Amino acid sequence: MIFISYTHTDQELVRHFSSKIADAYGRKNVFYDEWAIQPGDGIIDKMSEGLDSANFFFFFVTEASLKSNMVKLEWQNALYKAAKGHDIKFISVRVQPCEMPSVLAQSCYIDAYTVGIDVALRQMYDIIEGRNTYVAPNKPFCNLLCEVHWKSASDCNVIFHPIYFMEPTSQYIIAIENAIADVEFEVTSDSIFMQNGGEGKLDDTIRCNWLYFSVSRATTPDNPMMLRLHTKSGEGLRILAAFHQTGPQKQVLLPMSQTSPFMPNGEGGA
Repeated sequence: MIFISYTHTDQELVRHFSSKIADAYGRKNVFYDEWAIQPGDGIIDKMSEGLDSANFFFFFVTEASLKSNMVKLEWQNALYKAAKGHDIKFISVRVQPCEMPSVLAQSCYIDAYTVGIDVALRQMYDIIEGRNTYVAPNKPFCNLLCEVHWKSASDCNVIFHPIYFMEPTSQYIIAIENAIADVEFEVTSDSIFMQNGGEGKLDDTIRCNWLYFSVSRATTPDNPMMLRLHTKSGEGLRILAAFHQTGPQKQVLLPMSQTSPFMPNGEGGA
């Protein structure tokens, strides 16, 4: 039995969760008061039956539910049974940015407020079915960040900045829309460097021009690689992407941050 503990102030939200769980496991296996307690039933008796048969107890944590004496009786009873080794798993589901009571915060809980309803429901299903709730993040780890600091629409400084540790290979590529003949670029962090340019494509579809930069040293958090780019004509500089050249024909797309009082093409600054 899956027991749903909540306060009626949060009924609309919790009804959505309960209906989804009932669709997956059957309404008869979900104790949710709207359908588990019918007219003429003794409320306390039914609640007691539901708690006695519960294998999973989901407590929806909000400011209102933490203040409800009736809900407090439910979750404290279930927590006591879980602590005593009864066959019941107690799981808190935080759906508001409220502070968790110490007795609940010491256990891992589902943070629906942060991850959203769909992810929270999947985690609830995983718990019920005995699966690990961990999901690898979609965003791959990257030690390097490309920072673009705009001085004007046609002039900027670019910093390749390691976040945690040094990068032994200091070879970078910037993809631009502008014609290479109109762009002047230099490495400002090093007196000796190599640079080049050429034509290319992004994702085999978007035509662009490549600017290549490299120095014969490691890039470290304390000693990043810094460039300056600007157009000769004063036309707006259009940077499409930045890459780290990690080997022959192997480039890693870098996350890019852009800061300035304004952005090219009239967009607001970040």
